[in-house]
Parts: sequence; C-alpha cells; structure tokens
Amino acid sequence: MAKKKAPSGQRWPRNISVNMGRVRFRKSIPPDLAIAYGKDVFQEYLPLATSASFEEAYEAAKPARVRYDALLKSLKNSSIDAFAENELEALAANYLKKANLKPSDLALHNIGPAFLKRHGLEGVESSLGRKLNTDDLKLLFFPNLLNPIIRSREETASFQKLRKELGLSETGLFSGDCKPTPTIQELAQYRAAEIATSMKSKQPKTLSWWWNDYLNHRGLTDPDDRDTKRIQGYWDRFILLAGDHIVTEETQQIIDDALEEQVEYRIKEVAVSTAKRELSEVMAALNRMARKQRPRWSPFIVPETPRHTEKERAPLSVTCMSSKKSGLGHA
Repeated sequence: MAKKKAPSGQRWPRNISVNMGRVRFRKSIPPDLAIAYGKDVFQEYLPLATSASFEEAYEAAKPARVRYDALLKSLKNSSIDAFAENELEALAANYLKKANLKPSDLALHNIGPAFLKRHGLEGVESSLGRKLNTDDLKLLFFPNLLNPIIRSREETASFQKLRKELGLSETGLFSGDCKPTPTIQELAQYRAAEIATSMKSKQPKTLSWWWNDYLNHRGLTDPDDRDTKRIQGYWDRFILLAGDHIVTEETQQIIDDALEEQVEYRIKEVAVSTAKRELSEVMAALNRMARKQRPRWSPFIVPETPRHTEKERAPLSVTCMSSKKSGLGHA
C-alpha cells in the first residue's frame, strides 16, 4: 500500500510522518548499534490524528524520543549506575512494546483461553498440569530474567572450584554464593515484567505531570493567559535546574537541591523577596504533590536566604531640595 501523504500544507516535526493513515515517530539506529538492537530503525505509532498541528505532534512524540535515547544509551552502556530512573522506565516501556504487552496485561485475572490463543500458548497449562502463575508469565514473556541467576550459579561454581584448588575451607576466603548483578537491559526487563503483571495499571508520574495537574487544579488551563504564562515561566526556571524526573523517594533530595540552587542563583540577580515570590507557585505545586504521596512526604520549604536589609539613604536637606526644585525645567 502506498504511503499516505500528509494533508496539503501539513508540516511535521523531524522524524514524524504519516504511514498508512497513522502518525508515527521513526528514527534510524546508528550502524554500530543496529546489530546489537537487531533492527536499523526505531519506530512508534503515536496516539494522534493526521490532522494534528505541528505543536501537538511535537508534544506527542516526546515520550518516544525519550525511549529512543534511552535505548541507544543502553546499547552503549550496560551499567545500572549510568541510568536515571526515567531512563529505566523508558527502557521498560520498550520491552513491554517488544513483547506486545501493555501494563497489567499479565495480571492473572486477564489470563484466559483468548489470551493464551492470542499469544500462541494453547496447551501450556495442560503440559504444566496447573494454571499459569505470575512467575510463569514473567519468564514466558521475559526469559532473560533468568540470566543474572544463571551467571550467579556459574560464578559460584567457579569460586567453589578455586577454593578447592587453593585448599581453602568453605567458610574461608570467597565463601558464600555470588550475588547476581543484572545489566541495565535485564533490570529494565524485570521492571517491564512487574508492570505487566501488576493488578493495577500505575502510570509513572513525572514532576511535569504533577505541575500540569496543579495548573488544572488551579483552573490555569489556557496557555495563552498572561498569568499562566508568568507562572509557567517560574516552573520552567525550576525544572531546568531539577530536571524532569519520574517521582520516586529519591526525588525529594533532587527537589531540595534544585530549590537551594535556584535561590542561590536568583538572589544574585533580583531581591530576596522577588526570588521567594517566584517560587510561591512552584512550592504550592510541589507541596500538593508531597501531600498526595503514599506515604506522605514532608512539606517542602523555601531554602534559607541571606538576611536582606535595605540600604539606608541620607535624608535630603531643605537646601538640597530647594536647589533641585529650582533646577526643574532648565537644560
């Protein structure tokens, strides 16, 4: 079927196009990484009508861009320490998509004859002699979850052989089993398996998600409104320092650090009172988020600022005032 063209005059952001009547994000995988990925192109179809505007398409493609960037990073670096929480979530979303699953698809109440047939698993339960459980489903759809355990057993056997060759006792050097250390890809698959088997679909929320939720709560839904633009500017300054993270327990420290950094930076440019005023809406949004966490977080507070005193000015003398008045109107 021929590729459907965009409406006349329609302009799409880079890497976004219409294919067979659907809007998609499509970007090449660098040649040196394509072999490891198994494909030379990354693509996702976007939940967007072909009549969407340039701006709507750009916004809709943001999650796909994040997943693309996280994928490339994972192909270059397998160390868990090199990845932020939102990058891990993006990789997990990629593995869900690759397994043709959505959040909660593997929850036990969704497993029935229709599901088994759709995924080519008819007869599996007969072979097992029992119903599939959550662990079965995780391993069927994400078989690489076993890799860290297999490596651990192999390493343990290697250490046991070494101890025997060195004549060491079982309780001596190198005693105990090796702990499995997963790669970032394996950890992302574990996260994907958890999302897929969860009874309740729980979409991870970012700081920006909570900010938009706050704006809706305040009724500030018109992006062209003057007050909304002003308030949005305050948030943009904060998020530039904090970074947009998926909210976890560690996010509390990130927020506190960003608040301190912003105050320290702004009081060099504006009065202390102005720096505090600019943070008022940001603090309101953050504390609304803190109240809704389970368990609740402690309220965020404006960081301590230097004591601000107005510079004293010497009062004008009567003579000085008279001379100023007499000088009015003269060149």
